[in-house]
Amino acid sequence: DHVVSSRPTPVTGGLELMQSYHRMSTTGALLFGRFAKRWVVEVDRIAAEAYQRRQSLEVDARCLVDCDGDGCAIVRHRGYPLGLGLVEWHGDSATVKSEFPKAWVAGPDPDSESLSR
Repeated sequence: DHVVSSRPTPVTGGLELMQSYHRMSTTGALLFGRFAKRWVVEVDRIAAEAYQRRQSLEVDARCLVDCDGDGCAIVRHRGYPLGLGLVEWHGDSATVKSEFPKAWVAGPDPDSESLSR
């Protein structure tokens, strides 16, 4: 006897574009970040390198495109998306905390102790 289940088990596949209802994933930021018109942080080369080392950035309002409060923004260099950052305003400037994936950081992990003794 073959019994058909009443509901098939859901199977997901493809790229995860959203981490939650309100936050885009790094994959989504890299795919669609060049089209973003709001919640964008445009950085120069030095800031882009610091972002990729997972360092926080101090930026002025000219670098922020339509970021009207604290929250998650797409970080770009020369129009190319690098990933996500958390914006926290301090008057006319803001701090952008890097959300660059730890696994992508070149060199030793800045959050861990050195393994060589």
